[in-house]
Formats: sequence, C-alpha cells, structure tokens
Amino acid sequence: MTGSARNTEGFLGSSCDVPRSESSRNLNMEKFKDKVAVITGGASGIGYAIAKKCLKLGAKLVLSDGNPDLLQEASRSLAVEEGQWSAQICSVVVDVRKEEDMSK
Repeated sequence: MTGSARNTEGFLGSSCDVPRSESSRNLNMEKFKDKVAVITGGASGIGYAIAKKCLKLGAKLVLSDGNPDLLQEASRSLAVEEGQWSAQICSVVVDVRKEEDMSK
C-alpha cells in the first residue's frame, strides 16, 4: 500500500458474511430483554426497520415520528407482525427537529 490507502479487506466480510451461531443469537436476544429502545423517525424507512429488529430481539419500544397517522399505522403493523402486545410499544408524536416538541 502507498500513501493513505487503507486495507479494508475483510472489513465488511467480518460482520456480514460470517453466519452467527445459535448461541450468539441467544446472547444478542438477552442483551435486549427488559430494555427500552427509543427510536425517532420510527414510522418508516430505517427507523421502522430498526424498531422491527429491536422487537424481535425482545426490546420494548418508544416509537416516535412527526406524522401521527403514519406512526399509528406503523405501531399497529409492528404489533401485528411481531405478535407483541401493545404494552411493548409506546407511540409518541414528536418532531425532533422542533425544540418545542422536544420539551414535551
């Protein structure tokens, strides 16, 4: 290698290509059990995907978004998809870009 070039070989492969063992999966699930994940922008896109994964790993959710209709639908969808009781998901309408919303 020359200059500032970095060796990134295996960087992604080390975490993405190696199948996890069953014991590793169980360990990850234990890390999320009885924890609360607070997810902003959770009604769609990356936030929704993170919320879905957190539920699968056993976390309870505080799901927030600035769009009340989309947030309600996302919460309902997550509860149905993941078979979670509504007590596992708390929905809060908030736009984190607005200071007045953050003081609620």
